[in-house]
Amino acid sequence: MGIDPGFATIGFALLKKDPIEIEFVSVLRTDKKREWGERILKISNEFSELLSKIDGKDLEVAIEKQFFNQNVTNSLLIAEAKGVLILEAAKKGKKVYEYTPLQIKQNLIGYGRATKYQIKNEIKRMFNLDTFISPDDASDAVAVALCHIFHSKVANLVL
Repeated sequence: MGIDPGFATIGFALLKKDPIEIEFVSVLRTDKKREWGERILKISNEFSELLSKIDGKDLEVAIEKQFFNQNVTNSLLIAEAKGVLILEAAKKGKKVYEYTPLQIKQNLIGYGRATKYQIKNEIKRMFNLDTFISPDDASDAVAVALCHIFHSKVANLVL
């Protein structure tokens, strides 16, 4: 499972490893008019429910690693939401793998400074899709999941 963390919108993508196929892509949205505590509770409850529905021994969770940008407030909110996602995965006994945006781009495109368009286009090409996966959060979650699959396959070759 790939996760693009956020606090307004969180992207989720479940991919099958062999052969690589998209099982589902979805987003979880929180209402910006709601209190932060309500929003974080919604993230916790809905992600826990999602994990319960797809729980399997071989389910691995990959999440984009947060980096702090100029908007520190947003970065902190995303980090708090990400902490809830990691906690819920840990409660279900799932190991969480983190990948930086640079690692994700390198694994998918071979270039760490690839644009969002290049990533979306590569996903569209790989899965022979007619259109881009939308919204961007869902597409980013697919990229995170693919990065983990590619990374783990290379790690297994090295061992």
